[in-house]
Amino acid sequence: MLEELKELARLLAARADTAPDIAAADRARRLRGHVEEFLIPRAADLDAPLFVVILGSTGSGKSSLFNGLAGADLSQTGVLRPTTRTARALASPDASLPPVVVQLETEGELVVVRDDAGWSDLVIVDAPDFDSIEESNRTLARRLLEAADLIVFVTTDTRYADEVPWSILHRAGERGVPLLTVINRLPAAPEDRKLVLDDYHRLLGEANLTGLSATVPVEVVGVPLGAVDSATSGLTRDAVEPVRRALEALVDDAEARRLLVRQSLESAIADLPNGVGEIVTEMDLEDHARKELLRIAANAYDGRWSDIGDQIDRGSFLRSEVLREWQDYVGANRVARVVSEGVGKIAASIRAVF
Repeated sequence: MLEELKELARLLAARADTAPDIAAADRARRLRGHVEEFLIPRAADLDAPLFVVILGSTGSGKSSLFNGLAGADLSQTGVLRPTTRTARALASPDASLPPVVVQLETEGELVVVRDDAGWSDLVIVDAPDFDSIEESNRTLARRLLEAADLIVFVTTDTRYADEVPWSILHRAGERGVPLLTVINRLPAAPEDRKLVLDDYHRLLGEANLTGLSATVPVEVVGVPLGAVDSATSGLTRDAVEPVRRALEALVDDAEARRLLVRQSLESAIADLPNGVGEIVTEMDLEDHARKELLRIAANAYDGRWSDIGDQIDRGSFLRSEVLREWQDYVGANRVARVVSEGVGKIAASIRAVF
């Protein structure tokens, strides 16, 4: 399978270079990135560290969750938007890094933080906002989405039903990537908090999204408003404990981790024909348009060539050419010169007589 995936990546690269428009090139480029940065490395090594990506919309509290899990102020938080301009990865000092993390670090798009707060079998990334005003941030967030083994999705009580976050969740569903979700800043009143959580559970169930295993619904962690630790610029330890517990259960259980990785990989491979099929359909339409243009050009050329043949048969084509040459010969400049020379000779003759 690895060789087939590598060949697919090569073909997608060629498609991206020759696509007739930017949108088609971007589709091929994104799918190629998914193949090269997730499918190939994960298929080659199911036991590589789990790659977890924290995704969320602007101001949802992704960096606060990241800092809370790390127990340290590692990722910038605040009111300035977008706050996260460069992705940050947390890993233990001895952890190996996924290829996409190595590549992004080389490109200057990601900073790796080696810290004892990290895990040896898990690398977690605080991604930029996927709805950022900066296109580069949106592109990076989607690139990380395509490479993740597990997504921790962060939203708020006022934005959990927004269209843009759900476009990301639907893509996660297409990929079949396991999800853990966090609703931040829940209202203090228990009845209000329950209303939000129940509605979010309903939306997740209708979307048929995948939890930490194929048979488990998506887990939703509720975080109350104001659960912030000023010392770490992150969520409090109690607030992030359910997320930490879920991640550490995967770290401690190699078989559970392998099952999750296999689930993510198999789902991504199952979705691959959809992405490839979309590109093939585009190329078929382009080929049809190309053939139609060639047909139109050939018909126009053949018709004109037939007209020329008819004119040659009637002699009108050559007659027209001879007339054109004669008209050039007796053109205004040549006639004027002949007349001028004739008048000059007559004048000279008259002067000679007198």
